[in-house]
Formats: sequence, structure tokens, C-alpha cells
Amino acid sequence: MTLLPTDFQVKELDDSRSGLELFGFYKSPPLDVIVNWSESRLLSISPRSFKGWPYYLNNGATLNISYSIKSEGSSALLIVDQVLRHFSDSLFEQPLYQKNALSWNLIRGTGVIELKISEASTYFVSLYNFNIRDVKVELDIDVKAVLYDTKQSFYKCNFSNGNCTYNTMSLLGNSFVLTSPALKHGAPVEGWYIRFSYQPRWIGYVIGTGLVICFTLVAIKLWKMLFTCLTVDDSMSSQRRRLLANKDDDGSSMGSSLAGDDADLEEFMGNEGLQKLVVVVQSVEGSSRR
Repeated sequence: MTLLPTDFQVKELDDSRSGLELFGFYKSPPLDVIVNWSESRLLSISPRSFKGWPYYLNNGATLNISYSIKSEGSSALLIVDQVLRHFSDSLFEQPLYQKNALSWNLIRGTGVIELKISEASTYFVSLYNFNIRDVKVELDIDVKAVLYDTKQSFYKCNFSNGNCTYNTMSLLGNSFVLTSPALKHGAPVEGWYIRFSYQPRWIGYVIGTGLVICFTLVAIKLWKMLFTCLTVDDSMSSQRRRLLANKDDDGSSMGSSLAGDDADLEEFMGNEGLQKLVVVVQSVEGSSRR
């Protein structure tokens, strides 16, 4: 997956074999192509040794392993795991190995082991002989693999010159799928040795840096606008509070002046004069009522 303009290259290190193909997509292709194949193995495993074979399987694949021990009275340890365990007596002594393995079975006679793959990875099918004599085992392995649909690819390369190079200028991510040919009946399972490499172009860094600077400037400008609006609101609120405070001060001053006038009047006229003034006011009120 590439996220910036990149020179993407896949090189086949062992050009003695052919059949690899590289596909490019604008987005991840669907994982919905079902492929089935079978293989048979008749093995002779020497004492205190093992043999194993890798399979790369996607999520949703299944493995059906039929086994038959040809050596009478013998047994073998059949392990299917993402890690190839080297031969060691501690395989039986470490329960953590058994817990982490996809399948861990001490096989005798004949039987079938069915496995469903839930995580895309390389899985090793291995047989271990802990006996003091050779053990002959026959295995029939049926594989139902789930592959990516490559029909909608915009890029395809078959490693005709030993490597595939794709130059992308897209700022969006591209997906790449590497496929190998179908296994021939009876042929041994072998692997390819390849090297993935990519070199981001300087224009990618320039464009990426420019976008970061633009986003930063826009964010700073928006923050300044927001800060200005908040400052204006605070200033208007402060002015309103000052006006209300002045109004309250005027009302309280008026009440104080009225109270002062009453006191001065009482002091000037005396108690007797103030009583006469009250009687006159009452007489005027009574005449108006009549």
C-alpha cells in the first residue's frame, strides 16, 4: 500500500521459476474467489526429526488433513501453526506451544483433521517423530483457498525481466496483490524468494509539506477570527454591566436625597410645625373628597 507518489518495485530473486504475477488496484479488491486443490504425501520420518511445509492462506480458507500411520504401533505429532517449531523434547513439556498452535494432535492409526482459517498468514503443516525408529505417514491434504479477485486491476506484470516496477503519482492509496500459479498435482510445495522495495519521490514530501502548511494557516486564521468575536462579546458585556451599575447608583442617590430633605424639613420646622403641616394636608384631602 502506498500513500504518496512512489516508485514501487517487486523483484524475483530466484529467476529459475516462473508464474508469479503482480496486480495493482485503486482500492483493496474483494476476497471472494474460491480455489480448491489436493496433494498427497507419503513420508518416512527418521527418529527425532521432523518435516514441514508452508501454506499461505487467507481468512476463510479451510484445511482438511487425512492421515494414516503406516508403521504399526507408532505415532507422530502433527502440528499446524504459524511458526515452524524446531524439533525439541520441550514440545511436549510446554503447554504454551499447544495453546498457541492452530492444531496440535498426537496421531495414531488413521483420522481426519479439519481446520478453518480466521487470520491471513503463513501456516506450517509439520510432522514430528519422537520414536526411536522411522515412522511412515501418508497425508492427504485438501485445501480450499480464498483468493483476491484480480479482474478489476489497472496494472499487471508477469516478471518477464525478473522484476516489476510501478510508478504512481496518486495521492490516494493503491493496493497490490502478488499471485503464484496453481499447484500441480503431486508436485512439492515450494516457495518463491522475492524482494519488495519502494522509494518515495521528493514531490511527495513537497506536496505533503505544502498541505500541512496550508491546513496550519487556515487553522490559525480561524482561531484569530474566533478570538476576535469572543473579545467583542466580552467588551459589549462589560459595557452593559457598567451601564446597569450607573443606573443603580442614580436610584440609590435619589432615595438618599429624599431622605435628607425630610430630615432637613423636620429640623427646620420643628415637631410642632410639622404636625400643623400634616393637619393642613389632611384638611385639604378631606375637602377634596367632599
